[in-house]
Amino acid sequence: PSIAPSIASSVPPSSLPSDVPTTNCISDEELIHLELKTDGFPDETYWELIDLGTNVTVHSSGYGKYSLEQVYDEFLCIPRKNKSCYELVMYDSSGDGICCSHGYGYYKISYDGALVERVDNFSSTKISTTFGHGCNVTTTSTETEGSIFSNRNLFQAILQYFYPQAEDEVLDWQK
Repeated sequence: PSIAPSIASSVPPSSLPSDVPTTNCISDEELIHLELKTDGFPDETYWELIDLGTNVTVHSSGYGKYSLEQVYDEFLCIPRKNKSCYELVMYDSSGDGICCSHGYGYYKISYDGALVERVDNFSSTKISTTFGHGCNVTTTSTETEGSIFSNRNLFQAILQYFYPQAEDEVLDWQK
């Protein structure tokens, strides 16, 4: 046996986050990953995940849980259903969203391993994203604007395919 120390690896550990979720769901569940960046008034932010088949809130969080301009990852395991359809509803109690004069927030929702939606800087009381295997189309709607942006995630996926290094501002087609 040698008394010399072993040689350490010359490859430093990566400082980049892994795309692999830190939560594993059991076999009859699907993983939903919500990434939320708060604005300067995080106490105004609240969200809920609704199963549209039963109209039951399956997860919710917010109002006092979040800190100023921080990124939060929520990993949710929900029952796997063939015809599941969910709505993520993001609320802002003051009606100015997570945008603009008080910081720039966003949320990203991934479902069953795929990015569904990224919403940057919404500036309303309420915004929602509908998604799932049982939904006809993924939609985003805002309460104050009353408009629906259909297939936004498809448009963003196409842009990211052709322009993988594009900045988030380029990909935000609602601006």
